[in-house]
Amino acid sequence: MSSSWFEIYVTSLEDSISFYQSLLELSITPMAASGEDLTMFALADSPASAPFGALCHMKGFDPGRNSTIVYFNANRDGGINQRIKSTDARIIRPWWSIGDAAFTMLINDNEGNVIGLVSQN
Repeated sequence: MSSSWFEIYVTSLEDSISFYQSLLELSITPMAASGEDLTMFALADSPASAPFGALCHMKGFDPGRNSTIVYFNANRDGGINQRIKSTDARIIRPWWSIGDAAFTMLINDNEGNVIGLVSQN
């Protein structure tokens, strides 16, 4: 089963959009949502083949209290390490092997949310 939706709660949409665009090299497309500030972004070129998610600013939902970790695909040899250094990310756990399947890394985003990176190489 693949993931189909996720939300990352933030206090500053502008700063978070810049952070995720820089770190993951993706475009973030604004989305209207019944009075809430909500920005949606896709993780692949085809909506049918990838999970979608949103950076959300909503009263009562503060960043930093992670009960779910979203893992973004990343090529650990493809410049992601340099992009981590150039953003406000803080490495919690550097790349480690999860057996023959992949390598993963945990970082804090610019607002303290824990996110993961997964690389097939």
